[in-house]
Amino acid sequence: MDVLPTDISPIEGEQLAGWSVLGAGMRVGMDIIGADGALNRIVLPFDVLGSLLMTLPRMLEAALNERFPD
Repeated sequence: MDVLPTDISPIEGEQLAGWSVLGAGMRVGMDIIGADGALNRIVLPFDVLGSLLMTLPRMLEAALNERFPD
């Protein structure tokens, strides 16, 4: 599912550098090293992180199906 609007510049992540729990467990921060070597922090609320975790298996399956169609 590719729903990226054309006016948004994606962060091309190369590596997860670390993560932390923020705001007394209300948010989680993920430090991502970009393709340009810059360190980017993504901060998600607890509920969004839960939704992401439920969606990740489908995302992985879709990527694998695209990569290896046979």
